[in-house]
Amino acid sequence: SRSATFTTHATARAPPAMFGAISNLINGAKDSAKEEADGGGGGDGERAKAGAQGADAPAKAPKKKNKTDGDGDDDDSDDEEVDRRAECVFKIPNFEARCKKAGDDKFELEPIEMRGVQWRIVVYPRGPPCEKPRSGECGFYLDVLSELARRNQDPQWSFTCAFQVKLVHPTDDALSIVKEENSWHRFKYGAGDWGFAKMAKLDELKSKGFLVDGELSVRVEIEEADPTRGSYWSYDSKKATGHVGLENQGATCYMNSLLQALFHQPYFRRAVYNMPTDNDKKPEDSIPLALQRLFYRLQFDEHAVRTRELTKSFGWTHADSFTQHDAQELLRVLTDNLETKMKGTVNERTMQRLFRGALLNYIDCLNVDCKSTRIEHFYDLSLQVKGCKNLYESFDVFTQEEVLDGDNKYRAEGHGLQAARKGIRLHALPPILYLQLKRFEYDPYTDRTVKVNDRHEFPLELDLTKYVDESAKPPVVGTFDT
Repeated sequence: SRSATFTTHATARAPPAMFGAISNLINGAKDSAKEEADGGGGGDGERAKAGAQGADAPAKAPKKKNKTDGDGDDDDSDDEEVDRRAECVFKIPNFEARCKKAGDDKFELEPIEMRGVQWRIVVYPRGPPCEKPRSGECGFYLDVLSELARRNQDPQWSFTCAFQVKLVHPTDDALSIVKEENSWHRFKYGAGDWGFAKMAKLDELKSKGFLVDGELSVRVEIEEADPTRGSYWSYDSKKATGHVGLENQGATCYMNSLLQALFHQPYFRRAVYNMPTDNDKKPEDSIPLALQRLFYRLQFDEHAVRTRELTKSFGWTHADSFTQHDAQELLRVLTDNLETKMKGTVNERTMQRLFRGALLNYIDCLNVDCKSTRIEHFYDLSLQVKGCKNLYESFDVFTQEEVLDGDNKYRAEGHGLQAARKGIRLHALPPILYLQLKRFEYDPYTDRTVKVNDRHEFPLELDLTKYVDESAKPPVVGTFDT
């Protein structure tokens, strides 16, 4: 019998013996990460744009409930809550002149200590470089680079807080400009800054009287997260699941999803580890080496892993990290690079063996004995989502036959124009079947691409037997990890 069943299994770790051959992959990781951290954790364009547009965290800091002793006195508990809050005012003299001098660049203020941490304000007069095009509005960010320097770039240190940045109007507080929504952030080594890309234009601050003798006042309030309360920030994925995640560089969630899916394929991970990269000098110049180092960290690090080395190896700029790319295209770039790296080694053609399948394209005449077939290889399949409630309906659409008749008849060799059936069948399935769901479609009415938000279900076991070409030899049989 023919079957094509895909099941989900628990991910197995690669054999321990493999790591002796790859232990050098992580050498120099701290040095390269330190280079990234120097200069503001993305201060030259990789600042977390999401800080101004929304973060996956609560909008308000958790407040600790008051505790009372036997006589109902709760003064001590009030002190406990206030103790997690702090505020300060940064004075910026000659604000207009400093903005004009900085131009497209930035300028930093001297640090002020709050809650035992050295804090700075960093100002981008025309918005951070990650904004393409520049907004022309001043961006204000908090950073802890002075604190990290004081702690010798300790990768284990972090400080999680909600914060508010307020541009203070000197005479009418109602005119003050406040940003605080979605402002939770875990300040740490490699992610030392967060803030707001668009707060106000310089001309607006001047015309509305924010500057007093050229000086602008910026009030910062922070509330440290309560480490005793369970929250988004206290969740330890390594402890809970044995695995860690990937940090979002700005708009790289699609890439992180793909990388996690590939990492959890043991055969693919083994092939990545076995690639010859001894002569590759820098991971930023080698996709295979960067991917090896990323997978190593995913398997052994205790905290979420950064992807900047890998994106640099793609040739991406800071702005590219804030641009949605196509996951399907990214997979092809990865597999092409890896296949090239594996040529002439024992791993040659590994990508083909893992990902390449085959389709049978056919045209079958209805009234004469004539059938045309063609084999087409694939590394991924694109399936329709809109109007399909699950994967089976998507495959129904993918393999749906088309009738060629009327003005669209098929010209059959030796038979002239003939009515015919045209369709696709699965001819050979790879061990790893990559399915690209068409979540974006072109809308001719609005002349733009729109996202398809329809619910789309998939089973834990995917049986594709009904879509397999019956003439396939040998028969398509097997269970596949997905």
